[in-house]
Amino acid sequence: MALPTLYSPEEIADRLKVTRRSVYHWLNSGKLNGLKAGQYWRIAEEDVMGFMKQQKLAYKRPQHESGL
Repeated sequence: MALPTLYSPEEIADRLKVTRRSVYHWLNSGKLNGLKAGQYWRIAEEDVMGFMKQQKLAYKRPQHESGL
């Protein structure tokens, strides 16, 4: 069994074209799964792909407005 490819939050931020702060927020809120080894976060490629899929589904989901 091969080890998964792991990325730092900075690498994920660069690839997704978002701020590091956004990635850390997603990690700390549980929206993005990651592994915290000591003080450092590492994110598996499969977790990034799952996160992106969830965001795509959330974006496509119709939003219900109250009062309509």
